[in-house]
Amino acid sequence: AVAKLEDCISALKSDRDNAHKELEKERLSLMTLTAEWDKAKQNTEEEKINSSQREANSARQISNLEAKLEEEKAKSIEITRDHSFLVTKLEDHINIVEIDRDDALFELEKEQSVLSALSE
Repeated sequence: AVAKLEDCISALKSDRDNAHKELEKERLSLMTLTAEWDKAKQNTEEEKINSSQREANSARQISNLEAKLEEEKAKSIEITRDHSFLVTKLEDHINIVEIDRDDALFELEKEQSVLSALSE
């Protein structure tokens, strides 16, 4: 009977040891999964932060480009206004010079007519 109890105790100890080993495997597996989950959670948080930073940078770049575009539009309007003013002034000057030329030609023709009349 003692031998039978000893065999039973031995079998129970073996079962206990096997259960302990299984428990340790499960603990290691749980620790590994927990570490992987923590790492994935950290990566997700970092990606959220990086994504937010990229969005903020993109928004700043868009804002800067829009401001530059408005500045260039204003410069373009000013340059167009200046060029229009210069073109108008040049056209006025051309008209005056053409009138002076026509007057000079008329005077020259009058003088040539007088000279022609005198030489006859």
